[in-house]
Amino acid sequence: MDIPVFIVAVGGLVTKGDQVLLVRSPRRGWEFPGGQVEQGEPPLEALVREIQEESGITAKPVRFVGVYANLARRPGYGVWEGQTLPPILNMSFLCEYISGEPVPSEESVEVAWVTRAEARKRVTGTSYGERLADMLDAVDGITFAAYKAPKEGPMAWISREVLSAKSPSPEKEEPEQL
Repeated sequence: MDIPVFIVAVGGLVTKGDQVLLVRSPRRGWEFPGGQVEQGEPPLEALVREIQEESGITAKPVRFVGVYANLARRPGYGVWEGQTLPPILNMSFLCEYISGEPVPSEESVEVAWVTRAEARKRVTGTSYGERLADMLDAVDGITFAAYKAPKEGPMAWISREVLSAKSPSPEKEEPEQL
């Protein structure tokens, strides 16, 4: 039996007043900022780093929204060209703006503050669109989802559910009758 291996990635929806931060990737189009957690790096530090690298914005994670497992194995790109990538475990967060001005980078050819409605229109990638909707509509729960999004072809959901973020209320014990 093989040891399970996932690439761990993080993404965050940064809000500033009534606007949200989007970056335009040269590979995927408009999306929320995020990326791969590096070996030995804590996920929340990776999230702050990725947002800064892709947008020039400093943000603070404030809420965990969901975990999304892309179980497809895909051809590598960039430094992984010629290799097959393992599945990806994506964690999504809500973040609040701290400081900075939007600045494009090697990973983002454009950065913009947009309304929530405009974000829904711009983010067209299926898995990114679903994750964005979960972040925009954040209910009092955590989304757990699994899907296969191959490099080519349609995305297919395998499972998707929202678990309550609240602890179950302890049952009240009736006082003993004397």
